[in-house]
Amino acid sequence: MEARANPRLRILALVPDAFGDPSGTLGGIALYNRDVLTAACEHPSVERVVALPRLMPDRPEPLPGKLEYVTRGLGGRARYVLAVLREAVRGRFDLILCGHLNLLPAAFLARALAPAPVVTFVYGIEAWQPTRSRLANALVRRVHAFVSIRELTMERLRAWAGRLPARDFLLETAIHLERYGGGHKDPALVDRYGLRGRRVLLTVARLDERYKGIDETLEVLPDLARELPDLVYLVVGGGPDRPRLEEKARALGVHDRVVFAGAVDDRDKAVHYRLADAYVMPGTGHDFDRYPLRYAFLEALACGIPIVAPRPLGAGEDEGRAARLYVLVDPFDRASIIAGVKTALARPRGVPEGLQAFSYESFRGRFHAILDALCTRAGA
Repeated sequence: MEARANPRLRILALVPDAFGDPSGTLGGIALYNRDVLTAACEHPSVERVVALPRLMPDRPEPLPGKLEYVTRGLGGRARYVLAVLREAVRGRFDLILCGHLNLLPAAFLARALAPAPVVTFVYGIEAWQPTRSRLANALVRRVHAFVSIRELTMERLRAWAGRLPARDFLLETAIHLERYGGGHKDPALVDRYGLRGRRVLLTVARLDERYKGIDETLEVLPDLARELPDLVYLVVGGGPDRPRLEEKARALGVHDRVVFAGAVDDRDKAVHYRLADAYVMPGTGHDFDRYPLRYAFLEALACGIPIVAPRPLGAGEDEGRAARLYVLVDPFDRASIIAGVKTALARPRGVPEGLQAFSYESFRGRFHAILDALCTRAGA
């Protein structure tokens, strides 16, 4: 029957992280999970959503209606599994959403007590090869459906998992466009970071992964500075890799034109993006999937900032769409990065047309259609 015929749909969601991350320290998966949970709560047939996070670094933000955010499982694997089992015993669920391959064992334990289809979300490199858990790898073949942000991820998953009986759906990342928009550089922030009269390159990223392109940008900065003496590089984000990056900037002789701003609250992201004349993230790491719709890229676009991005892995729509939105570079070629930065700096700032396709409202509509299809198939 149609999903709308069942106005009492109950969902159990196991997620690595979601709410309780105001400064974005947990990254894109947390943002994606927030949108999934919020969209699920906004489906007219959903009565309640019970979500259990593995991580929550801070107090949760205001939660959407219908969402019960159960945090008693924080603090270790055993506590988490017990919390999942407790919720599975307490209520009947029509769907179990599994927010990461590593959570599949807990999801199927819940299914043993509250029989329901298991729907697993996959994102990027975490699904490109078998996990460290043999049990999770075996359970991949028992999943009812997969939801992926990118076709390439499902291709890589099938390559090691073999033929999968599950259905799969595409649900790309999206952003809340109303939080962004073009605008002038904030004078107070310009003064705080010493940016007056300077052209600004910007990267917003967690400083714990070396594949985001910060190293590559630092390495070409001496050459760029010789041609563009007013250039400065602003790095927004915190993490354990900051001391290494600061030392690298000193070793390259560009420490006087690199500003490490630290982590900023989500509410302050837009004003930081607007400080930039070009956004740069030419990642080269072996495990960087070069996903063309990374949150930072969409956020920068929504603030009207030209973007230097690595040519995406995977052919077809990914590359064609990326070429329309960004200045694409070969992340392994210094000359390509330098040329790309200069091209981006020469482009006028301005929010491109068509961003509505990446809005949260579009995301919500697509996810509701996925829920409808899953419930129809499952007979919910």
